[in-house]
Amino acid sequence: MANTLLLISVLIVNFISILIVSLRYRYIMGYVDRKINIINSFIIVCMSNTINYITPFKCGVFIGGPISAKLKEKISIQKSSIVLFFEQVFEALWQMIYI
Repeated sequence: MANTLLLISVLIVNFISILIVSLRYRYIMGYVDRKINIINSFIIVCMSNTINYITPFKCGVFIGGPISAKLKEKISIQKSSIVLFFEQVFEALWQMIYI
């Protein structure tokens, strides 16, 4: 019973974190190219995370996002790379609070 509750809580936390990243991706993409809906943003982030999980040395972060955006929303690689850059800057900056 405890393992089931732990699994369910982990899945809920993972879903919430992906939802937050999807909102951030949608917000940044709205400034770079065009607004996309949250469902497509969620799918792009999930595709990017899946690619990130199967590629070595976390290079899926740099490959997965632009390719996922190109496949799902027909967004150019250059524009989605700009979004990727700002996402990585944001990831680094919010962690600086704890240093």
